[in-house]
Amino acid sequence: MSSVAPRRLSGAELLARHEDARRVYAEAFGGPPWSEDVTAADRFVRRLTDDATPPGFTAVGTFRNDRLVGLATAWTAPAPFTGITAFLGPRHPARTAVTLPL
Repeated sequence: MSSVAPRRLSGAELLARHEDARRVYAEAFGGPPWSEDVTAADRFVRRLTDDATPPGFTAVGTFRNDRLVGLATAWTAPAPFTGITAFLGPRHPARTAVTLPL
């Protein structure tokens, strides 16, 4: 089996791989315990279109060869959410993240 390598992706790079992102989402959340149907993956890609464009967005994809097999997205939280950082403490950055397991 080939190794898995993480790679940082810009919003534009991730959007260019939107079909791969849809597949990763469906594979991660299609089975138990979530058992989401294919329309949930479609909604994820539509949300991603809006989420990937603001300043502060970042993504990390994990790749096996050149195939996207995992995905995490994050962006800087807007001012109303900075209190979350104060609540969680200084070791937790002011970011919101979605992680999709391999």
